[in-house]
Amino acid sequence: MSTIEELKPVGISISDSEDLESLGYGQEHLDEAMDAIVAHLLISNIEIAYGGVLTDTKTNFTQRMFNLVEKYIAFQNNENNRKS
Repeated sequence: MSTIEELKPVGISISDSEDLESLGYGQEHLDEAMDAIVAHLLISNIEIAYGGVLTDTKTNFTQRMFNLVEKYIAFQNNENNRKS
């Protein structure tokens, strides 16, 4: 089994899809899936490789990921400050 230090970055690719509704899903499902995957990778201290569109799209996944990373960093800083 590999240690965290030995793991390669995990690449994420996500985009809006016109097929979501016909498959019984909504935009919120796509958003929640991305949030959950990114959160688990961050908590596991796994590097994330992501290339996304920086312009306004239906859902700006790049901005969404930045927001998650910022929240995680703030949480980690608070935890570290509590321990010291």
